[in-house]
Amino acid sequence: MKGIELLPWLTEEQKELLKTSNMQYKRYGRIFISIVGFENNTVMVKVAQKENDIPKYLSVKELRERVKGVFDGVLPDGMKLYIGAVPYTPDNMPGVTVEWIKEQQAKFGLTDSDLAKSVNIDNANLHRIFNQRGLTKIHKALFYYFFRAYELQGVEIPKE
Repeated sequence: MKGIELLPWLTEEQKELLKTSNMQYKRYGRIFISIVGFENNTVMVKVAQKENDIPKYLSVKELRERVKGVFDGVLPDGMKLYIGAVPYTPDNMPGVTVEWIKEQQAKFGLTDSDLAKSVNIDNANLHRIFNQRGLTKIHKALFYYFFRAYELQGVEIPKE
């Protein structure tokens, strides 16, 4: 568990218990727990869930409850637990692929150079995104909203 060294009062047994719980949540739920700070008698913990093979995702409340359970019996009396939870959010633009972008380019008659200039990246980076790196969520949003705005501007689509 990241940040476990921030809690100096933990016994070796408690550390192992926290590490084992953390490992199980990572393995089976892709839930990552880390201790991010300790001050004023408060342990600050971050918990985040990533995409997993079993599409079961926990809400913020459920993530917090799981972390409370992990730390139950480990924190001394009077110690507070602050939990920042980041639930998994699915890719809401799964249809944005390199192929989709190429279709949009053809639809609007845009070359790779035109597209690169329009979104303010150089041709070499556009080539790497399309052929090597792949699309990140940020790239997907960029291209989706670019083509959406392009369409809304009423740009005339070339006739075939």
